[in-house]
Amino acid sequence: MARYNKIENKITVAPASVPSVSFPTDDPVARLQLAQSRSLDARVGELQAMFTNMAKQQAASKGLKYGALNAPTAEQIKLAEETGKPVTADDLVGDDTSFNVFQQAARKGALAVTESRFTGAARRALTDAYIDATTKKNIDPMELQSRLDDVVASFSTSMNSIDPLSGAKINASLSLVANGMMQTYSRTFATRQATANKAAALARVPGHLEAMKAIVSGGDENYLKIVNALKSQLGSDLNNAGVS
Repeated sequence: MARYNKIENKITVAPASVPSVSFPTDDPVARLQLAQSRSLDARVGELQAMFTNMAKQQAASKGLKYGALNAPTAEQIKLAEETGKPVTADDLVGDDTSFNVFQQAARKGALAVTESRFTGAARRALTDAYIDATTKKNIDPMELQSRLDDVVASFSTSMNSIDPLSGAKINASLSLVANGMMQTYSRTFATRQATANKAAALARVPGHLEAMKAIVSGGDENYLKIVNALKSQLGSDLNNAGVS
């Protein structure tokens, strides 16, 4: 029935009351009808739950795809790093705070792709720094370490501004890559330096020998003592250079 609400100044409709139906419990037919009615209600409820779940799954699937397809591109991420204007959370589609399944899934898909592209761009930057160091061959390991640290910090900080958890994951992943590069480069640098030191020490041997010959031919009465000192100096020089 309709009634007029003076306070809210609008027409409201009162819900119709549904009479309750009872069956005599001592009637077998009535008990059967009641059981069938309850079974039907249960099946209807199950179907409703199934259709609702299917709708949510479809919305989630569509949302993930939409988010992935509309995530910031690798080119946009590269340009953002070069210009100092990083990608922000506002650049990602979807909304993880929404109750809408599609919106939640869209943000999840966009975030996953963005994290992957950030990781790929950072790895390429680390590789470029490493290749540059190995090409120059004389760059100090500490200089390379500084460059790698800058790459890790830059991309991790940018990703952290979008999503702290993803930023932490990228930081951990890139740090492992950078540490591996440093270990390899440090070993290579040490080996190269040792080889260079040996070559330099061997190149000084003729000079030591010429000095000894000059002392001997000079007729100095203490020539033997001087020659022995030069021999000791030569041995020390070769030993410090790792020449056995």
